[in-house]
Amino acid sequence: MAQRRTPFGDRARYWFDSTLARGASALVGWMALLCLAIVVPASAVLVWTDPDAPAPLTGRLAEVWRLTGETLRLGGATGTPLRVTTSVLLALVALLYVSTLVGLITTTLTERLTALRRGRSTVLEQGHAVVLGWSEQVFTVVSELVAAGANQRRAAVVVLADRDKTAMEEALSTKVGPVGRTRLICRSGPTTDPAVLTLTSPATAGVVLVLPHDEPDADADVVKTLLALRAALAGEASRPPVVAAVRDDRYRLAACLAAGPGGRRPGERHRHRPADRPGRPPPRALPRPPGTPRLRR
Repeated sequence: MAQRRTPFGDRARYWFDSTLARGASALVGWMALLCLAIVVPASAVLVWTDPDAPAPLTGRLAEVWRLTGETLRLGGATGTPLRVTTSVLLALVALLYVSTLVGLITTTLTERLTALRRGRSTVLEQGHAVVLGWSEQVFTVVSELVAAGANQRRAAVVVLADRDKTAMEEALSTKVGPVGRTRLICRSGPTTDPAVLTLTSPATAGVVLVLPHDEPDADADVVKTLLALRAALAGEASRPPVVAAVRDDRYRLAACLAAGPGGRRPGERHRHRPADRPGRPPPRALPRPPGTPRLRR
């Protein structure tokens, strides 16, 4: 079977890629060779075209070395071999220190930017609305919250869901539209984790809304989210009103117990207790917190 002849350019590219795959040392070596291949000839041209350059060859070579060292920050000292070696060593130490420092700064900034893109930073707001969960209801809820906060100076709506932050922002921007002065903030993470819930600063929120997602076990996750929210608010002096939506009435009692004293179910009314006096009219519906939209089952 005849072997296919590989072009020289493809073989050279394959060999180059193979050397780069060996790690950072190979990359540093190639960069050093590339720099020397450019700097040394250019320095030689400068020396040989300089009318004031030394006439002897050794003098000109020393001048080429000096220019190369100054360009690459390798010291460039001339004289005895010990002096030249020490100059190069000091320059390499300085280069290693600077490159390590730049690498650490770059890595830290990259990790910070990645965390911001993932929505893992804590929200520092006061009186904001927190929406926990993601479903088709979220667009209606956010739209009504934006409309309710249109006259507020520093209105903010924080949405936390186990979805990509960029995808949530794009979906809300497309379906909700302009939000005016209201700031729409998205955070990514599971709503059933108390540590993740603290990213939304629920203790300083004006209201917290828990939405069921579109899966069959949505109501169970609402109860879990309420329990996690209660754990996240443990020890706080004040707690915001909590509004939760459930689809199955069998989860109503569990959701109310999980939400605690501040829990509200949309449209919930006080039941007429047997201890009430006969003929006493039933209490009115519990008022919803300001700026809270009416949710339908």
